[in-house]
Amino acid sequence: MPENWLSNYAYAVLDERGIARAANRRYTARLALLTVAAAFGGTASRRCRCCGCSRLHSLWAFHSVHHTQTQLTFLSANRIHAVEQLTAGVIMIVPAFVLGLPQKLWLPLLFAQLFSETAQHARVTWSFGALHRLFVSPAFHVIHHSTDEREYNGNYGRVFSLWDVLFGTFVHSERTSRRYGVEGMDVPERLTAQFLHPFRYLWTQR
Repeated sequence: MPENWLSNYAYAVLDERGIARAANRRYTARLALLTVAAAFGGTASRRCRCCGCSRLHSLWAFHSVHHTQTQLTFLSANRIHAVEQLTAGVIMIVPAFVLGLPQKLWLPLLFAQLFSETAQHARVTWSFGALHRLFVSPAFHVIHHSTDEREYNGNYGRVFSLWDVLFGTFVHSERTSRRYGVEGMDVPERLTAQFLHPFRYLWTQR
């Protein structure tokens, strides 16, 4: 009887560990899918928001608040209009719900995203070396904020620069000095001015 009890207990422990390993593999797979889906969605939405075509004026109107900064700092990632912040949050949260990602992973992922985007705007010279064409680095993203049309029309990636490599929008530049902002579009450093800017812009584009 003791032997049977012991063997049953051992099988139960092994089954639990097997279930735990299987669950971990599922969570890892879901996390990988979420990262790819959110990264692609973020890249696509950034491409749409930065596009100047008439049908997308409304997207650019709100995103331009972020791009009109003439000096980039680690705080620049937080200069985002409330409407755009809402849409960006939806792009992140919907895949998490669909893939059933555990809520305990949401906060670590959010911190990872905040660190990545803060570093991208901090004007540090990190390029990630051989991984420059795979992951978005500060040296990669800062080019997207240039006033030079040859530069700002590229490097749309949010997590993976590989999307830009694949879609032909990857821009590499050795320049370390460039102007930032949007030519002919000045937005005062006041919260009210930044909030109202998109609506004023859309009014002038009627």
